[in-house]
Amino acid sequence: MDVGNALDALDGTDAVLDHYRVAGDLFRAHDATHGEANVRTNLAVALRRRGDLDAAKRTANRALDGYRTVGDEHREAISLLNLAAVAEQRGAVGEAVAHASEARAVAEEVGSEMYEAFALSHLGSAAYVGGDLDRAERFLADALDRLDALDADARCAMVTAMLVEVAIDRADLSAAERRLERTASLLDDHAGHKRLAETDRVRGRLALARGDPDAATAALRSAVDAAREGGFTQVEAEALASLGAAAAARGDADAAADRLTAALDLGRRVEGAVAVVTAADRLAELLSGESDESGGVDPGALGEALRASPPDAVSPESAADPAAYREIADRWRVDGDGVAATYPALG
Repeated sequence: MDVGNALDALDGTDAVLDHYRVAGDLFRAHDATHGEANVRTNLAVALRRRGDLDAAKRTANRALDGYRTVGDEHREAISLLNLAAVAEQRGAVGEAVAHASEARAVAEEVGSEMYEAFALSHLGSAAYVGGDLDRAERFLADALDRLDALDADARCAMVTAMLVEVAIDRADLSAAERRLERTASLLDDHAGHKRLAETDRVRGRLALARGDPDAATAALRSAVDAAREGGFTQVEAEALASLGAAAAARGDADAAADRLTAALDLGRRVEGAVAVVTAADRLAELLSGESDESGGVDPGALGEALRASPPDAVSPESAADPAAYREIADRWRVDGDGVAATYPALG
């Protein structure tokens, strides 16, 4: 399987990014602050999808400054949520919580129930990335209730997909199944690549948790394809990490090495902390024989496959050493931004 990566789907968007930059500069030259901020907002989202997080952060901050200059608090909240998403992707949980909390406060001030719900979903996502499942579930459930009341089905689908993951991590597979059914019920003919990819990704994770690696593989391949086609690099990297785990559960050392290496390499390129840590941890477990989900995969065969084609961050000499992957996972472990996560109260 040529796993490729979603960056390939974005090769043709360089011109689009250039057009955004030119448009932003033109608005700036004509002192059209609000127009420039709108363009910078779209550019920041595109840059984040490409994995250029430093540029995305700078651009989102420029948009934020513009909205504050003209007093557009609704769009100010959007920029703060853009910044929260950048921080979540790179595992900077404290920073993500700070931005999402500020966005929530702004949304409350202007009376925007939709943006407040968006902020709550980001707080839940940040808590999940930080490993706080209880807090994640509370924020996500609150966000879901509000989005339900607003008939925001697309956003509801993304939140329920996150709640599936919370249930899987708690080994509450019955709850995960119920939540997955709700997620799938919210898909329609207008569902975009991200919703389709996320739904298949969590479907694959659930199948793997239920001990069905074949069903997991089918769902995760679909997730990779949808993410790649839409250019959602972070989603693809996380799906590849689970696809590697499914290959290991089937006892296929070559496929496990291929998918986990692809997840690790793509995750590093786009600063997707969750994908990097997941793939590196799984490789360390499989190579040391510590994984309960390794199936019949042979650590020696896996090591040989990795030595033949090692991840970018590992030398061929260290490619079969579990310690090399533990070091990578520890280096990319979430909440490494040095900012304490101070969550707002619910309600």
